[in-house]
Amino acid sequence: MFRIRTRTGLLIAAAVVAAWVLPVGTAAAADPSDPPLVTLVNGVRTDFPNSVEFHLMYVGVSDPQSVDLEFIIEPIHSCGGGTIHSVRFPGKTTIIWRWEPSEEEAFPLGHTVRWRWRVTGSDGSVRLSYPREFVWMDERFEWQSYAKDELTVHWHGQYPEFGEHLVGYLEPQLERIEAIESTRNPVNIFVYDNDDDAGPGAVLQRDDANPYKAFNTVVSVIPEEIEGDELTALIHELAHFVVQDRGFNCFNGLPHWLEEGLAMHAEGGLTSEMRRAFAEARLIEQFIPLRSFDVPFSPNTAETAVQYPHSQDKLVRYAQSYSLVEVLKEEFGWEKIGFLIDLFKYGITVDDALKLAFGIDTEETERLWRLRAGLPELAPNRVSTPSADGG
Repeated sequence: MFRIRTRTGLLIAAAVVAAWVLPVGTAAAADPSDPPLVTLVNGVRTDFPNSVEFHLMYVGVSDPQSVDLEFIIEPIHSCGGGTIHSVRFPGKTTIIWRWEPSEEEAFPLGHTVRWRWRVTGSDGSVRLSYPREFVWMDERFEWQSYAKDELTVHWHGQYPEFGEHLVGYLEPQLERIEAIESTRNPVNIFVYDNDDDAGPGAVLQRDDANPYKAFNTVVSVIPEEIEGDELTALIHELAHFVVQDRGFNCFNGLPHWLEEGLAMHAEGGLTSEMRRAFAEARLIEQFIPLRSFDVPFSPNTAETAVQYPHSQDKLVRYAQSYSLVEVLKEEFGWEKIGFLIDLFKYGITVDDALKLAFGIDTEETERLWRLRAGLPELAPNRVSTPSADGG
């Protein structure tokens, strides 16, 4: 299944002519016996990251009634299979149309976009152009690439061996997550050498949201000297990729504490700030109930406000997540954690996945963690908010 977006197209020729929105499912089907559309011009002009301009000039249709442009954006991880953009124009033989992707339509550099044209004549006949494709790239720079297994690094402005050295640094970090041997889908890293060139889509810190996660792509900024502190955000994001690649489903996401705990393992453990936050949280019982971990914490009583005064603190969240995964690793081993991640791809709830993998549910997992971490037992009257998936 694909999500279809229709829109109004503007025809740019001798004059600008308004077009109309293509209703879903109304484009005429092509007869396999019809010859293909004969194009004199069929190309694109890109202005990264602002716009794509599609150009068409064709012959061979004596009385064209409509022209449809169809192009598709296909993330690796998508519940709809991708988005087909469809734009209808009046029956002209020369068309120029500019697409300026909105923030929600943004897709990463390196992504391949496929497109074709559909021309419908007055007699109902349909001519299709041969499908074509282009790669969305930042053409201000000359990019170099280095690939090993499913990981590819693209960079510019650095020394020739930069990509190989970066992959050599990243591989041992990801191998710390022994529950996952490798990704099933390719991962692309685009490296700029400064923030200004990278733009707003770059992941610069551990807490930055990656707009291209569904594409298994991350944009990063790394100076020429590869150092651990500067790569923290990249390692963290790659860990999310390998976990998502194994457990992705369209019904329930993986529990946040599991994803973040595994990502912290890839980093090599907690920072000194996180260890300090964890120690302070022990003193005032600042930890978050597991069933409340994936929903915003908003105390609704004076009692819970006192009991969990800073439960949104990101350092405590990271530290608690790491500690939870560490306890599960010591108790059950990496193999069973890998099995747990695999279970999520079938769309089952957190409770069901935990029971199948470890024989315990969410509350029992939390009690086990508190016992192994030397924390007090759960208070019987503690308020706990159910997670979004009910598990």
